[in-house]
Amino acid sequence: MERVDDCDPRILYSPPGAWHIEGAAAEYNHTSHGSRNVPADLTFQFNGTYIGVYGTLGPLVKGESDPVDLYILDNQPAVSYTGPALRLDIVQYSQRMYSSPKLQDGLHTLILRRTSQTSVTWVDFIEFMPSSAESPTATSSVNSSQVATPATSSASVTATTIEQTKNGESRPALSPGVIAAIVVPCGVLLVSLALLIGYWRKQRRGGVASQAPEGSIADETAERQQTSVERTNI
Repeated sequence: MERVDDCDPRILYSPPGAWHIEGAAAEYNHTSHGSRNVPADLTFQFNGTYIGVYGTLGPLVKGESDPVDLYILDNQPAVSYTGPALRLDIVQYSQRMYSSPKLQDGLHTLILRRTSQTSVTWVDFIEFMPSSAESPTATSSVNSSQVATPATSSASVTATTIEQTKNGESRPALSPGVIAAIVVPCGVLLVSLALLIGYWRKQRRGGVASQAPEGSIADETAERQQTSVERTNI
């Protein structure tokens, strides 16, 4: 059940100036709207299945009569309310002045219409049963749909990412482990190849150096022998 204070902007008072605000400590939120004018209407729209109007009944002043008000719900035949006769020193608060039957769930309009200029009507608050569309069950359904939405969005993002990868022909970057597995063997191979080339060059130079002395000695010996022969012939 939802309670609506008489000062709530959802309650419309007409015509302008026909109602005034007063209040007492025992009233809801310490305020009430009163009127002794005709015409004077109160209009309230709501979505729900029940509505009740509560007010303050005070002692009659000389020349006044008990309030006689009409309550018109959804343009149906009016329901009349006549306040009880009270002693001059009695004030009753939170008195129910109108109560609707169980209504079909939906939008409804209630009008309070004053009919007597010799009485005063005091409205304190309205209570109504909200529509089932505003119930916790409906809220749970909304929450469930909201929870399911991120998964759909995630799938859409994933599909979009895959499509962009195909169209852009992009590839994922190699991990550090894969890079190391490629670079290290290549480095070892290059070092080994460099060492092998260096060793081969060293061996080649060594072979040339070892052959050179032998050639020099043979040439020198042949030269000496030729010189000796020439001397003998002389």
